[in-house]
Amino acid sequence: RVAGALVRTLVVRLSEGVSEPELAFMLKSCSNLHRFELTDYDLVGGDITGEFLQYLPACLKELRLCLLRSLKDANLKLSVEVAPHLQSISLEGNDDLTSDGMSVLARLRLKELALVCTRAGASPQIKEETLTQILAGNLQRLEDAAGAGELRPLRSVLVGELQALEISERAGPPLDLVEGGERFMHALGKHPLLRSLSLSGVVGLGDKALRVLANACPGLKALTLYRPGSQLTSAGLQQALEGFGLESLSLGCVADFSGAFRAVQCAGHHLAMLDMTRYFRSAAGVSLVSVLRQLQNSERFPCLRNAFF
Repeated sequence: RVAGALVRTLVVRLSEGVSEPELAFMLKSCSNLHRFELTDYDLVGGDITGEFLQYLPACLKELRLCLLRSLKDANLKLSVEVAPHLQSISLEGNDDLTSDGMSVLARLRLKELALVCTRAGASPQIKEETLTQILAGNLQRLEDAAGAGELRPLRSVLVGELQALEISERAGPPLDLVEGGERFMHALGKHPLLRSLSLSGVVGLGDKALRVLANACPGLKALTLYRPGSQLTSAGLQQALEGFGLESLSLGCVADFSGAFRAVQCAGHHLAMLDMTRYFRSAAGVSLVSVLRQLQNSERFPCLRNAFF
């Protein structure tokens, strides 16, 4: 009440007794917020549907909502309407949200997007069509701005502004990409400024799709792949990795351990961090001493600082 206007970042962990009115009061009091994060790690706010989001300040740039199980589509739409300048969105464990509801994010010019789905059910919480719609929507807003003369004339080629993307299916069925993931990667390739990509529980990704990404986004610096499916082979992984200059790489269930590690060895020149901790079966017969000796090769891994197995 006294100094809320001075607050730029507000991080709230829900506790007993904090509900919609209290959250609305916080947002009304903090009129100059640039970042707002709300999490319910103790799962005490089961009746919070997100009506308080209508009081987000228009200047807000970053929004993170975690484990609000009852968050509704209509209230996510409200947040986009009242805070149209959002550049970073993170939605994790909001089980009542639907794919159609999340499509409202296409209205924003996002630099960072994280969608972590934890809802169990017969179908993925978010559809591939919705993801491509969000990616295409970002470009459409740029085209509209160019048509209105809002972009600098020197920017003759419009590109998406997305720099970081995470899509994860943690509990429900995996999101199965069509066409080996090529259509999705072509849409993502419209964002050549992309620096970080994390896909977990997103299957159907094939060799060609990853090559599409390598050609379109050569500046990618961090890549995380977990359970992409059998269509992505160690040979395809190697070819794609050679097109990137990755500094951070995390792989799990991508081909087998030996094949994936061979691919990494051929493209480890810029790697500072390597994580291959999710090879429970195929790593069992591999010599740890051999792996460590390969990592000590200064010609293959001159920048490596951390490795996890």
